[in-house]
Amino acid sequence: MPRARLPISLFAMVMGTAGLGLAWRAAAHVLQLPAWPGEAWLLIALICFVALSIATLRRLWSHPEGLREEVLDRATGGLAACLPIGGSLLAGGLHAYVPAAAVGLWWASAALLLALQVILLAQWF
Repeated sequence: MPRARLPISLFAMVMGTAGLGLAWRAAAHVLQLPAWPGEAWLLIALICFVALSIATLRRLWSHPEGLREEVLDRATGGLAACLPIGGSLLAGGLHAYVPAAAVGLWWASAALLLALQVILLAQWF
């Protein structure tokens, strides 16, 4: 898939894997399960997040109009929220290991989500 067509909705993978990792982490304490599968899912989410972030930054650098069109499109614009939501879920998983980085990631994700909401609401109005 060329970088110009890499959809930002691929960050939904991060949302799913990080959510599963966080759920497993919480269930491991309650159900007396091993903790490592949840941590493995969180590691997979981190790898996906880093890889997709690099690809999205490269896309922003080489094809900014394509990314802009995707975010401003009324049909696909809402899917851009997968990036900050995935980042905030991943921040919850990272907090046990690197709290300062997790807090920074959470604030960056929150700011990006707010910016996307303002952009999308401006499109609707």
